[in-house]
Amino acid sequence: MTLHDSIGATAVVAFLYGGDAIIGHVGDCRAYTLRQGNLRQLTRDQTVIEELIQAGKLTEQQAKDHPAVGEVSQAIGCEPTIEPAFYHVTIAPGDWLILASDGLQADLDLKDIETAVKRTNLSPGGLANHLVELANKSGGSDNCTVVVVRAYAPNSDRASQR
Repeated sequence: MTLHDSIGATAVVAFLYGGDAIIGHVGDCRAYTLRQGNLRQLTRDQTVIEELIQAGKLTEQQAKDHPAVGEVSQAIGCEPTIEPAFYHVTIAPGDWLILASDGLQADLDLKDIETAVKRTNLSPGGLANHLVELANKSGGSDNCTVVVVRAYAPNSDRASQR
């Protein structure tokens, strides 16, 4: 049985300690950080398309219409072993950390997500709900789950109100 014939799960997790975040992921769930108005994707999708792009066999533009869109190269539960990818990022006060299932990027691109974060004055939970609503309004082509964390200075009024 090949991976694309199996039902599996993709995941992204974060462990935060002080000013550090360790991100782990399998499949096409993603982690992003927004610092000083700039959104950056932290994870690299574990998909057939991403492998073709990295090998220089496909451009970003060609990838959008490729028949392998949505095929993950790793998923939890499909093979006896997996190799999660791990990333380390420093988190500074004011940063946003966004963890999302593939339903977010299925209907919103990086610029859409960045604009939504910059234009909102919502709490992290409110922003997570807002991003899910935007993905649904933009097509809702896949299940969408979003978790948002906002970093505050340890001694700030905001941090003490949690």
